[in-house]
Amino acid sequence: MKQWLYNQRGMTLVELLAALAVMTIVLLLMGSLSLFGQKQFMSQTNSVEDQANVRHAVSFLTKEIRGAESVSVDDHVLSIDNDNYQLIDGEIVRDSTTVAQSIKTFHVVKSSNEIKINITGASQHDGDGKSLSTVIYLRE
Repeated sequence: MKQWLYNQRGMTLVELLAALAVMTIVLLLMGSLSLFGQKQFMSQTNSVEDQANVRHAVSFLTKEIRGAESVSVDDHVLSIDNDNYQLIDGEIVRDSTTVAQSIKTFHVVKSSNEIKINITGASQHDGDGKSLSTVIYLRE
């Protein structure tokens, strides 16, 4: 029993500092992994929003063209019945109403019985705007 009382082995200062250094490195790695995950999540969310915006614009215009009585194109201004669609300050605008935001390019070309639409989103997050194009064939 006396031997147990006198055998007081503890940690040395060097062992304590080594354990503290290892714990600090592990915590820093976990923190950087967490930050990387958050940045990746935000990047993916913004990319999906940009893609959805371009898809909505193409889908909306396609639906409008298919239900229209008359369609004409003049210098990338799309006229459907009495409504004019054009790109103004990064927005596709129908007369004075915004149809889609964060748009970089809006190209519309009409040839005989088809209309080609190409829309590119203005990605503010990664600089890589998502582009979508479609061809709509008109009935005569």
